[in-house]
Amino acid sequence: MIRKRESSPGYSLIELLVVLSIIGILSLAMVMTLGDRAGNSVRAVTDEVTGVIYSAQKASVSSGRSVTLAVNGTWTGGGAPSLGTAGALLMDGRPFDSTVVNPDPYTGVRVGASSETFFSQFGRSLRTHLQAGVATDATANGLADSIRTLPPFSTDAAFLAAYGNPLCNGGQANVVVDGNTNRFTTGFSVVVVALAGGQADPNGPMAVVVVPRNSAAPFRFYRSSPTQNWRRI
Repeated sequence: MIRKRESSPGYSLIELLVVLSIIGILSLAMVMTLGDRAGNSVRAVTDEVTGVIYSAQKASVSSGRSVTLAVNGTWTGGGAPSLGTAGALLMDGRPFDSTVVNPDPYTGVRVGASSETFFSQFGRSLRTHLQAGVATDATANGLADSIRTLPPFSTDAAFLAAYGNPLCNGGQANVVVDGNTNRFTTGFSVVVVALAGGQADPNGPMAVVVVPRNSAAPFRFYRSSPTQNWRRI
């Protein structure tokens, strides 16, 4: 009598190879994610900045008023963020308590107790804000200059002019969303850079947010390093 061969309770060779392949893929994905913390931080800060710009435009649509997006301060500045006194960078967009005259955005009475704002939390040791930040000086803003030679900047004067007008320069600056057209009356840009020891890292990832004049929406561009190409995100 021939006895039936009992099957092995373990894995077959094919099953084992499949399991090992899945583990390898997951491990590689985890290494790539954790290894690109600077890139992830740059994209996160870029998303936050873009959200405030969108909010200012939507506030103009919903209120029927002109909305001023005002900024002040530097990324690594100390103290509480304020539009009146330079400190940690602050971006704030909302309408004013006047439908006739656009008052001083740093002293005028602003409509609403709060608005969609964004400010640096570098001093509070927020990990994302320690690894990436908004450029607030000419040197850091200039790290993205290679984008000038690429479309649409090389083909559209409105994009090039907007890039050449950085909104965040360490001091007070503002742009207006017109209450009638709901479009920005001035083109501008915001550059987000990776940080190393609190300083802009010229070899790290960076992003540029560009709002051309008469545009109602921002455009975002990103590169992972100086040796990589810019791409729209």
